[in-house]
Formats: sequence, structure tokens, C-alpha cells
Amino acid sequence: MIRSPRSIRAFVTAGFIVSLASMMWADELTPSGEPRDEAITSFVEFAKPIPPVNFDQTVKKLKTVYPIHLNDFSQVAQNSYNWQGQQDASMECDIGFTNDAILVRGNFRDDIPFYQTLKHPAMQDWWRITYGADGIEFQFENPTSATQRAVFVLNFGSQAVEPCVELLATPKGPALRRIESAFLRLQDAAQSSVNGGQNEKYHFDAAVPMAALEDIRLFDGALRITVRLHDLDGDPATYLMMQQTIEKRK
Repeated sequence: MIRSPRSIRAFVTAGFIVSLASMMWADELTPSGEPRDEAITSFVEFAKPIPPVNFDQTVKKLKTVYPIHLNDFSQVAQNSYNWQGQQDASMECDIGFTNDAILVRGNFRDDIPFYQTLKHPAMQDWWRITYGADGIEFQFENPTSATQRAVFVLNFGSQAVEPCVELLATPKGPALRRIESAFLRLQDAAQSSVNGGQNEKYHFDAAVPMAALEDIRLFDGALRITVRLHDLDGDPATYLMMQQTIEKRK
């Protein structure tokens, strides 16, 4: 049977919508180290390729840097009763900008690090928790607009297997996909003998091309930057989230 060009276009469009829907709504109770499902793979293939960013080369082009410190009870924005101090969950980092990339370098503490049971930990709005795993979320918002924002998360993976940077939102709307051109490196610090090793720090470096966030114009003006540290030590009842917001001038 010979299909008309119009029916072929409709078939291809329907197939793309089905793949996108299954990718966005299917959270699976499998370790993040499992092979990526076909829905995400096929979605990434539709994305415009962006060259991978080299952290060590890009850091030499830094123009501005902003510090973040999440280490105080007053910064626990969700489930403060779960926070047991800095050894439980804390983080410090610097957020840097070049003309075309965002860089993050820092350390975090976690007494039960790299805890993740969901392949795609980003939760829908009706969940009681925001992110169903250990991770660090970065939001960049136009302070004069309710819709112009970009969000990505450093997904450390289950037991630090296959850490990656995942896109959660762009100025064009919600998104959920791995940023293949981004860079994420984890380095374990030497374990401290204090408190049975609970003062151990984990160092991370990350770099994200602005082009991967779909609208580079967001970064031309002032920004409201919100950083969230997500900590999960077991079932959802153990979840807590720490948050700090800073302003970046134009």
C-alpha cells in the first residue's frame, strides 16, 4: 500500500508525540545504572546536537562567579524535622558564567550519599516531594517574568553510577531529558575518621552549555538564581530540601 505524503507526516508526528509522552510520565523503580529506555533515546535523537563542553578549558573563560552556602537550619525549605545537621545534608558551591556556559564547582556532605531508586527522580507537582533522589537543582529565572526560566539538576545517580545533568525546564516550557553536551564529574574526598566518616565531603564539577537550555537570551539580563539541595535517605518520609536564592545583576 502506498501512503500519501500527508499520511506519512501524520504517522511520524503521532509517533514522536507517543515517545515524548511515555518519556515524560514514566518513572520506573529501577536503579539509574540500568540502560536508558527507548523513549528517552529516541527523544534525544530529535534534539539539535550541541558540542560537549570541556570543564577544564571553559573554566578559564569565567567572567562572573557567585557563591552558594547551604549549611543552616533556616535554609531547610521542606521537611525541616528531617535535618540532623551539616553532616546530614549541606553544600557549598560557586556558580560561574562565561559567554556561553554555566559552570558549577563545589562540595556536599551527606551521611547516606548517592541514594536513588527511581530512574527519573523528577517528581510531578502532586507528589509530596520535589525530587525523589539525592541531587542539586539549579533554577535561573527572569525576575520580571513568571515564565522565563531554565532548570537543570545534577543527577548523581544510584551509588554514583552514570551521573548526569538533566534538563527539567526551559524558557519554552517543561522538559525532561538528559543534557548530553553537559559535563559532570564526581570526586570522593578522603573519608574523615570523625563521627565514623560522616564528615566526608564529595566534590563535584559541572558545566552546562547555555544553548542546551534552548533560549540563551535568558542570560542576557538580570537573573534570580535558586539552588536546591535534595536529600533522600530512604523512603519518601526521609526527604528534605534546602534552598538559597541569590540575584545576578545584568
